[in-house]
Amino acid sequence: QPLIVQTKVKSDFIDLDELLAGAKSEEDPTLTKSTPYTFEISPNIALDLDCQIASLQFDRFKGMNIAGDLKVKDQIASSKGIKFESGNGKQWISGSIDARLKNNVRITSQAQINGLAIDSLFYVFHNFRQDFIVERHLRGNIYADIQTQMVLDEHLVLLPHTLSADLNVKIQQGELIMFEPMQRLAGYIDADALDYLKFSDLENTIRIENQLIMLPKMEITSNVTSLIVEGTHSFGQQINYNIRVPVRDLGKKKKKKKQHFGAIQLDKTFNPYLYLIIEGTTDDYTIRIDKKSIKQKMIADIKKEGKELKEAIKTKGEKEASTAQLEEEEYFDFE
Repeated sequence: QPLIVQTKVKSDFIDLDELLAGAKSEEDPTLTKSTPYTFEISPNIALDLDCQIASLQFDRFKGMNIAGDLKVKDQIASSKGIKFESGNGKQWISGSIDARLKNNVRITSQAQINGLAIDSLFYVFHNFRQDFIVERHLRGNIYADIQTQMVLDEHLVLLPHTLSADLNVKIQQGELIMFEPMQRLAGYIDADALDYLKFSDLENTIRIENQLIMLPKMEITSNVTSLIVEGTHSFGQQINYNIRVPVRDLGKKKKKKKQHFGAIQLDKTFNPYLYLIIEGTTDDYTIRIDKKSIKQKMIADIKKEGKELKEAIKTKGEKEASTAQLEEEEYFDFE
């Protein structure tokens, strides 16, 4: 029979794994919290809830002081806003979960993240199912506005090709610890300092679409050097990053690393940066000189210098013409 409920819900603790999977009992000893569950919303249920939950656990997620509204009708659950605390930060989320189609749970959400510890984020999401950069490599606090659309199966497993997201992200007090790609830049930057990098505040807009994470160009200022980075990272762990390292940092390097300077010396007149590419897979990647970017930069610099030279010649000509005109007007003929 249809069930309509309008009420306030208050709880000290909710174990969502248990609610979704069912608790082990004497009547059904095979049913445990690890048993895969099937998510569905009954068409016979209509809820209008005002929720206050002191603590909630779901997989690795632990939320505290959860408060907000929850409406369920016609197999769609929605909320105008739920606030909670997790990972030492305060978060807010709104959106809807559409479970009308079997094995096709559609989620649309908007979220605000305020001061979430980045290593906690990676831990909760199982490092986003990759081992290239994991929670032990990261420190810092995230502030972000996020809009997402995705589809999950009936066991709440993401169908990767359906995920699209826009993230306006700011990271404060960021640190990168023992991250292998940075360590492999030892030929270009002080190796002793690359194991532990501290960053200034980072801000960027990240787009996720078609199983590809797109990172627009951004400057990263650290305790070692300033890097300019852009690139892509696919869900299949294909990576392609372009990195610029200021040439001035190379002057501090030891003589034993001198062999890496060759690609710079040829270009030092026009190019103040060393251009590098990191590409391949997260398990097998290479770091090499980006000759194409160096060539493009040289061409751009030559064009810029040519334009500046033309402007200088033009300005000089105008000044000479003006001076000549002035000299003619200084003489008078009284005949």
